[in-house]
Amino acid sequence: MSQVPIPTDVEKSILYIIPVLFLLASALHFVYRASGRVFAVGLLTPVNESVWEHLKLAFLPTALWWIGYYLWRGRQSGIGADAWFTAAAAGIVTACLLIPMVYYFYREGLGIRSLALDIALLLVAMAAGQCLALHVLRCGVRAPAWIGLAVLAALFLLFAVWSVHPPRLRLFLDTTTGKYGMNK
Repeated sequence: MSQVPIPTDVEKSILYIIPVLFLLASALHFVYRASGRVFAVGLLTPVNESVWEHLKLAFLPTALWWIGYYLWRGRQSGIGADAWFTAAAAGIVTACLLIPMVYYFYREGLGIRSLALDIALLLVAMAAGQCLALHVLRCGVRAPAWIGLAVLAALFLLFAVWSVHPPRLRLFLDTTTGKYGMNK
């Protein structure tokens, strides 16, 4: 597959935003509790210490950045919505898949329990997602924009619904309280 030229400023934006997205994600960790456990806030931010809820940290700032950047600058750059939102969905799904895969590998497989490693995993997963998204843009892979946006909307709905009514699976278990979903 031949490479599609991506404006340098767009490439830099996709990569240079990684630390900012990570810092925003880190701050989001505390928003639900700081809000007094406001229901609507819990739909967008972690409501407990389950692995599932922490995927919101990778999802929300990154999804908002991809949508916001496209509305602000993406169209002017000559990158079509099809390519942009295909890349966004691919990158965000990648980050959201990497987190539980790597987490359970080192936690359950190797028996390593480390908050520093958990935090580093978020950064690495977000960086990997952004890098993969840039690769998708460069390769010219594209689906209709509505598919990428539908993937993002489906993820948002899953986060919202499963914060309130989570499946009784380990991924959704808050291991600090033994509870699932929003602690009432």
